[in-house]
Amino acid sequence: MEKIGSPIFLSNLKAIRHKIAVSFPEEQRQNIQNIRQRILIGDLASEQVSGTYQEIPHRSENLLYEAFFDMKRLHINYTDGAGTITQRVIEPHYLFLNWPAWYVLAWDYLRGDVRCFRLDRIGAAKIEDKNFKLDHSKNFLASIEEYTAPL
Repeated sequence: MEKIGSPIFLSNLKAIRHKIAVSFPEEQRQNIQNIRQRILIGDLASEQVSGTYQEIPHRSENLLYEAFFDMKRLHINYTDGAGTITQRVIEPHYLFLNWPAWYVLAWDYLRGDVRCFRLDRIGAAKIEDKNFKLDHSKNFLASIEEYTAPL
């Protein structure tokens, strides 16, 4: 809420954050902190993105979040901006909000590189039983620079 400048909750945000944090045991607080570091918040999306962004398919959304939290590989059907559908195997390392659009920053085995996928363009998804190790490299952050750079 702070990052996107939303007036909702800002006046009480510090108190709310504290109440939430102390309501969990220490081990769970550390897990929550680790997850928070993997969720990145950018600016507002461009009008073009906002105008084309759609509701995320519920089943795909649930599988993506499960793979994200459990750090498992995910098979997806992805439709790019031109309408081309490709099958990918990805490691969902980070989630990125560029309001209202959500993205997953992932290692993409098809391209052998970091890629940014819009969540509303992910079709069918299936979780693999293979875990991955979190990559904190700057390659992931560099992949979202085009979304966060000032106009």
